[in-house]
Amino acid sequence: YVDEVLWQSQINPLTPANELTKDQVKCLHSAINETIEEATKYGGTTVHSFLNAEGESGHYQEKLKVYGKEGQPCPRCGEDFVKIKISGRGTTYCLHCQKRV
Repeated sequence: YVDEVLWQSQINPLTPANELTKDQVKCLHSAINETIEEATKYGGTTVHSFLNAEGESGHYQEKLKVYGKEGQPCPRCGEDFVKIKISGRGTTYCLHCQKRV
């Protein structure tokens, strides 16, 4: 859920952790807790064929605001999300809302 958490926190995914301010760390911590709590509430995220131990799919993918939304408008500012690769993994973010400080 890193794309969601960083978007909520308005942190650019290219920002090294050691450059985060105390306020950003607090915001990040809060966003992590909120995202995990909400994802758990909705049974997790079913992206392909995931089923939980009871054979049910999750529903948090319906709540995702950033992940998999490349080229779609950011709900906060309306700018299109972009996708980049960081260490070989794709990440989607908003250039406007998640500026590198």
